[in-house]
Amino acid sequence: MKAFFVALALASICLPVEAEEFLERYNVDITETTMSGLSSGAFMAHQLDLAQWDIVGGVALIAGGPYRCSKGRLTFAVDKCMQPNIDGGPDAQESLRMALEAERKGLIPPLSNLVDDKVYIFSGTLDSTVTPVASIALRNLYNRMGVKQIEYSGSVPAGHAMVTHDYGNDCASSKSPFIVDCDIDGAGDILAHLVGGLKPKSESLTGRIVEFGQAEFARIPEAISMAETGYVFVPQACAEGEPCRLHVSLHGCHQNVASIGMKYITDTGFLPWADSNNIVVLFPQTVARYDVALLNPNACWDWWGYSGDRNYATRYGHQIIAIRSMIDRIAQ
Repeated sequence: MKAFFVALALASICLPVEAEEFLERYNVDITETTMSGLSSGAFMAHQLDLAQWDIVGGVALIAGGPYRCSKGRLTFAVDKCMQPNIDGGPDAQESLRMALEAERKGLIPPLSNLVDDKVYIFSGTLDSTVTPVASIALRNLYNRMGVKQIEYSGSVPAGHAMVTHDYGNDCASSKSPFIVDCDIDGAGDILAHLVGGLKPKSESLTGRIVEFGQAEFARIPEAISMAETGYVFVPQACAEGEPCRLHVSLHGCHQNVASIGMKYITDTGFLPWADSNNIVVLFPQTVARYDVALLNPNACWDWWGYSGDRNYATRYGHQIIAIRSMIDRIAQ
């Protein structure tokens, strides 16, 4: 495989992207997989955590809400889960009941296995898109499931965005690309909690960004609002066969590559930490859909059933299966 290794300044990283037809395998222990997501990516990462607990050791949820809060309805997604205007807002006990029902039906594994999870939850105090009550309900849900290792950050005056130490819009902003400068290393805080024992982040990157075809993992990606192409960051040590970890990072609505270019991948702060700590970072991608049969104009992840997939929040959900298949490939 042809590789590109470049030294970079850490602000607004610009890495050449290497195209490959297939996602490659690395020396990764699948049971140490961690995940993070922003907004719709947080809702999806939360669904993955419950549906794929056998491989997920930790999850970071930024501006997300509790399991199946939408009950498969767009109106509930917008006015109940994000803005608590109807039906009492997001309810941890109600989500727990739905999760237990899914467990009884064999749609998700036993919730008892989540107790050793490491969970990081972030909500900006100025986030008016997914209001802090959603993240509070999410924290309460994990508490009810017996999870002990929860770190909750709810005091930063941030908008609806990923916080960074020195890149992006003003901290209070909720505008594209939904990355804000709050003088806080959000990616570092996330990985410190989920992985721990981090070495200092790289001052210059040795790794590379590889694009790969997602059609291998979803036969017709567009049919489930996934893009033809996904991305993975591979530290040089991982490319050379050293033991590595895997982190899956899920963008939010309006944050796919088609919307904001590579900014979510290069500018959210994960790459310098991943590079020095032997962490492969997978960045799956959605695509906007505008047709009546599948209306997803903002390229969100499916957390309210827009794809028509009744199992969207379970181990049998089409997007969940696709992401799990990517993880299986990387870690085998």
